[in-house]
Formats: sequence, C-alpha cells, structure tokens
Amino acid sequence: MVALNKQLFFKYFLIACCIIFFSATNSQAQHLKVKIKGSIIANNDSAINNAYVKISSNKSKMILAYFNTANKTHFSTSVNCNEEDSINITVTHIAYETYSEIFFVNALNDSLSITISLIPKANTLNEITVNAPPIWIRGDTTFFRMNAFKEGDERKLNEVLVKMPGFEIDENGNLLYKKRRVEKVMVDGDDIFADKVKLMINNFPIHVIENVQLLENQNSNPLLKGIVNENKVFINLALQKSKIKSAFGNGEIGIGTLKRYLIKPVIFSIYNKLKIAYIGNANTVGDGIGWREDLEQKPGQMQSNSNWIMNDLGFNMIPNFNNTRYIDTKRWSNNIQINLPSKKKVKKQIELNSIIDNQSQFTYNQSSLLNNNTFITRVDTNLIHQKPLLLSANYTLEQNF
Repeated sequence: MVALNKQLFFKYFLIACCIIFFSATNSQAQHLKVKIKGSIIANNDSAINNAYVKISSNKSKMILAYFNTANKTHFSTSVNCNEEDSINITVTHIAYETYSEIFFVNALNDSLSITISLIPKANTLNEITVNAPPIWIRGDTTFFRMNAFKEGDERKLNEVLVKMPGFEIDENGNLLYKKRRVEKVMVDGDDIFADKVKLMINNFPIHVIENVQLLENQNSNPLLKGIVNENKVFINLALQKSKIKSAFGNGEIGIGTLKRYLIKPVIFSIYNKLKIAYIGNANTVGDGIGWREDLEQKPGQMQSNSNWIMNDLGFNMIPNFNNTRYIDTKRWSNNIQINLPSKKKVKKQIELNSIIDNQSQFTYNQSSLLNNNTFITRVDTNLIHQKPLLLSANYTLEQNF
C-alpha cells in the first residue's frame, strides 16, 4: 500500500514538473520586451506632431500600445510581445494618409529605430451646385438670367426676350414690357445704338449676355431721376465678364438660288475707352425691309416729324406669310457708332447710318365677274418699285454738371 502511494507520488510530481517547465518556457517567449523609437515627418521633411500611434500584435491582433504624440514629433515606448510574433505600427493624422508597416522582432532584434514619413491627404469636398434664380428684383430693376430662358434654338435677342415674363412684341415691331414700350437698350450701361431698339433686339449676339436688366421709372436725362418721373422703361444688357475683354459679335451668311444671299456682320468692342459698334446688312431676301425699320435709322427730328411726312404706298402684304417670299430686294445698310474717349462727365458720340435698297413687287390678280349670263374675266397686274435711300451722320456732345 505504501509502495503504491510512492509510485503515484512520483508520477504526479513528474507531471507537475513538466507543466512548470513548459509554462516557464512559454512565459519567457511571450514576454519579449521590444523598445521602439520613432520620428514622424512629412514627405517634404517637415516634422509632424499631434499624431496617433498604435502598436499591435500582427498574429493575435492585440493592441500592445496606443498613444498621441501631442506637441512632440517623435516617440519612445516599450511593448511586450511573443518572440515568434511580429508587430504592426500604425500612425494616423487628420491631415495625412494613414501609415502602417509590419516589423519582425526576436531576442536578437529587440529594439527598433524608425523614421515614419506621412503623405499629405487630398481633401476632396463634395460637389456643390449653386444655381441663381431665373428672376430677381432689386429696387426699380428686374433681373432676368439669360441662360434660364434659352432653349438652344434662338438666334436673335428678341426670340429670347419674348420668353421672359412681361415681354412681348406688338404688330409694329415695338418691344413692350407689361404693355409699356421699351425705349432704350443699353450695353453694360453704355449708350450704344441705345435708341435703336428694333436694330438691337434683331442683331445683338445673345451668347455674350449674362442677364437682362429691366429698368423702370427711368428718365431720358439721368440727372433728373427722382425729380421728374417720366416713367420710361429701359433695358440694360449685362455681359459676361470674360466676353468684354476683347471684341465680340456674330454673323450670318447665306447663299441660295435666284441670286438670293444674306450677309449680316455684327461687331462690338466696348472694353477700351474707345467703344465701337458696327451692324451691317446686305441681302436680297427682304430682311429688314419696311418703313418702321427705316424710320428708326433716321435722326430724332425726322422721327418726331414722321406723321407729317408722306410715306410710300408700300407693298401688298400677305398675313402670316414671310415677305421674303414675294418681295425682291437689294438692301445694303450700315450702322456705325463710336463713343470717343472723354472725361467722366462728358459724353462724345459719332453715329453713321446708311440704307440703300432696291425693292420691287409684282402682283397678278385675276377675277371673274358675272354680267347677266356672261362671265367677264378681269386681270390686274401691278409693279411696285421703291428705292429707299438714307444717309445720316450725327455727332453728340453731352456735358453733365
């Protein structure tokens, strides 16, 4: 019995010794102490502080150390890890990309001295689209954003204006806003063909316009605004700033059969102190014909006396049918305005206008009349021939006190 107890005692004693030996060996392997020193810099060699450093076991993923460098640009720490393991050092900063690298350690390599270089983070903001309202009001001025009313098929300014609330064109070709006639069209505040509204809305290039400004309660003399209310309506075409640094314009060229052609150049240069504008029209398709268009080219005194001047008989017009189909013309018109450099309170302008045309229309009318039991055929033919000629030169000098 005693011998059996001794055998059991030695058996359990050997087992306990083995357990203690392997536990000590394993404990010694798990508690390898590694010293780590590091400095943190940017890729341009400038020092970085306030970075977060995380040291973890690459095998067990256990975090061995985690700290912030505060106002320091380097760090020094010690961690315990398994000799058969490796450690992962991760450095993060709000302004830089995350740095992460794995290092292998053992009893012969129990210290690390590293330099960590961080790459600046590219901060990309979410895209924000800001759209201006199509219409807004400031005092006596109503603004219409041009692109909000363009559909892409417009060629002339009047084609866009009629899409804006309140604008319309009457049967005489006058531009109206809320039933009141627009009496002046300015370009970035300058009077360039300002009183020739039909000429401007039919020729001014629309691709350079930022917004249309409708000015109410205006006076012919700006010095009298607030004293005498003429309640006139003007338009100011505000241009895109990138377009006014040089000359701009557009043109139309067309050639067809039966000697039909159309040439319409438009050029504006308003960036320098010397401002020049030219609108031309040479065609045989009836573009721009009519006494109303011709009247607008005449000096103001002739326009005011137009009711006392005998007008031509005129052509026979077909309602809702383009007159270019039945009127032959050979029109050549030129409109030039030059605003000369002058002092702030002095305005000097030179304006030259010319219209030369050769217009003709041949009409044929056949009618049958019943006389008792007999039909009588009547044939009427008419040839109307007009040769409008207008040459005008105007020099304006204004002194504002």
